[in-house]
Amino acid sequence: MEAPPPATEGPALLPADDFFQESEDEEPEPAEDRRLLRPTDKRRFFSLSGGAATGSSGYLSYYGGGSGLGFASELMVGAYGKRRSNLGGAFVMQYRKGSVTELSLAGRFRARKRLSKEFALYTVFDTTMGVSVPLAFGGYFYPMLPSAQLGIGWGLEAILAERVTLGLRPFAPSIIAPNFYSFPPVSLRWEFGVSMGIVW
Repeated sequence: MEAPPPATEGPALLPADDFFQESEDEEPEPAEDRRLLRPTDKRRFFSLSGGAATGSSGYLSYYGGGSGLGFASELMVGAYGKRRSNLGGAFVMQYRKGSVTELSLAGRFRARKRLSKEFALYTVFDTTMGVSVPLAFGGYFYPMLPSAQLGIGWGLEAILAERVTLGLRPFAPSIIAPNFYSFPPVSLRWEFGVSMGIVW
C-alpha cells in the first residue's frame, strides 16, 4: 500500500472576527483636532488694535483743559519665550488722535495665563515703557518735546484655528511724564481697545 503524502504546513488562518480586529502592536493614528480654540505652540505674534482713549492731553492742560475722548490705534509685534511660553516681549507703536496728535514708541512685557487646558483662551497682563512724541496741535503740525510713557494693562485674548488672534484690552492706564506742557507736569491716560492679529 502506498503511504499518504506528507502534510505541508500552510499559513494559519484567522477567524473572521479576529481578521478585522487591530493588532495590539498597531496604534490608531490620532484624529485631527478641528476645534476652533484648540491650543497651539506658535510663539510669534503680530496684531493691530484700535479703540477709545481718554485723559488729560498735553498743551491744553496748561490752560486748564484737555480732558476728553480721543482715538488710539496700535501696532504690536513680538514673541513668547521657548522655555517660558507664557512670558514674552513686544515692540509697540501707537498713534493717538485727540486734541493733540501723538506718536508713541515703546517696549512691552507680556505675561499670559491660559484659562482652560482645552482651549486657547488667555488672560494677559502687560507693562509698557517708552516715549511719547506730540506731533500736532489743533490740526496743525507742531512737534514738541518727547516725554516718557509708563503703562500697565489687562485683557483677554483668544487664538482661533492656531492662526488668528482676537483680543480685548479694557484696562490700560498710563502716565506721561514729564509733560512739559501741563501743570503738574504729569498726564494720565486710559485706553480701551480691541485687537486682531496672527500667530506663527
